[in-house]
Amino acid sequence: MTFERERVREQLEEELSELRFQGHEAVLKRLQPVTWRERLRELWNREIEVPLVPVGLMVALIAGAALWLRQPPGVQDTRADLPKKAELIEIAGNVYWKEDYERMIASVENSD
Repeated sequence: MTFERERVREQLEEELSELRFQGHEAVLKRLQPVTWRERLRELWNREIEVPLVPVGLMVALIAGAALWLRQPPGVQDTRADLPKKAELIEIAGNVYWKEDYERMIASVENSD
């Protein structure tokens, strides 16, 4: 059995004699403890992958919402100026808003 084992070992050594291992330094580096500088360097050199389509879509949605919700300064909401019940009345052949007519009459009565 030892003879057979030696024969297999010699055959293996003969077949692997042309192969040379060149990664000694890399293996030794991985075995040694990592210093804080190496950790910092590894963190600094890390690659970050950002998917373009989802990020672009989110930016577009946020920008669109901001523009849609933003009201330009100096522009007032015209609906606030309209009377709650827009009611027209006709007096002496002229058409007035009811609230405007009542306001006008009240101002004329107060001025006397």
